[in-house]
Amino acid sequence: MDLSLSLSLALVFFSVTGMVLALSRLVSSSDSRIDARIDGVTGNPAMDRTIVKQLHREQSAGWAFLAQITSYLLPRKAEQRTRFHQDLIRAGYESPSAPVVFLLMQIVATVVLATAAGIGAGSRGFSSTDSLLAAVMAACGGYLLPRLWLRRRTRARQRVLKRSLPDFLDLTVTCLQGGMIFDAAIQRVSKELEPAHPLLSYELGRVRQEIELGSTADRALLTLSERTNLDAIRSLALVCQQSRRLGTKLVSALRVHSDTLRDRRESDAEESAQKAAVKILLPTLLCLFPCVFVILAGPAAIQITEEFGKARAEESRDAEE
Repeated sequence: MDLSLSLSLALVFFSVTGMVLALSRLVSSSDSRIDARIDGVTGNPAMDRTIVKQLHREQSAGWAFLAQITSYLLPRKAEQRTRFHQDLIRAGYESPSAPVVFLLMQIVATVVLATAAGIGAGSRGFSSTDSLLAAVMAACGGYLLPRLWLRRRTRARQRVLKRSLPDFLDLTVTCLQGGMIFDAAIQRVSKELEPAHPLLSYELGRVRQEIELGSTADRALLTLSERTNLDAIRSLALVCQQSRRLGTKLVSALRVHSDTLRDRRESDAEESAQKAAVKILLPTLLCLFPCVFVILAGPAAIQITEEFGKARAEESRDAEE
């Protein structure tokens, strides 16, 4: 490794380390005025401040500076900005600081990958144009990588919710048959599902809070469907809405909807099983087939090599004689 490459790597390392330390310092810095007001209210300067750390983060000058920097990367149109916030919420990030953190991840990933690609290409002896092209491609990949990760997390969250919906509907039908109203059934089922399905239990807890604040059950479920982007929850909200408007029995409608979801889950499992045979074909050809070929054809190849060696040795002896 030459001196220029060593200096470049050292510069990148200290730059990234300094940026991380600066960001952590800015994020963790708190406003002394907030501390003074809290001490004046509580009268105990030694109180545990773990609860108000997030408030300090949101109200600190450093965090406001980072938010101002990352605001230039936000979409300009209101519709695109709303869609960006919805994507974060559907992935499970509902904090007001989630957009700032996500954009900082994009900036750090873009800078680090572009720098690493440029230095790596330069150390391999590539020209300046090729090194610049490699850095640009790595920067594009670093910018898109958090987006792909966010989409993957959203899909994983949707799969977890989709698998737990039939159990929720079965318990809800049981509670309704026992004489409970739908609002009380949601409250009871959310507590019962917490050990097995904590994510759905958390979302049902938010639905229960919206109902307690005056919203109807179908409207709260419709908000949940928008927050998770699941057609199964959206259809459940429509079923509850039609049952409330038309006065039909909700128990039979929920039972039919539960059977539909179970049939859909079985069909999805069968589809995944059929796709598995196609997906496993390429790894089998790349990994398993060479091993089988070596095991089956290896002894024959060794014998053929030995026979050719003996024949060449005999030909050399005959030539010497």
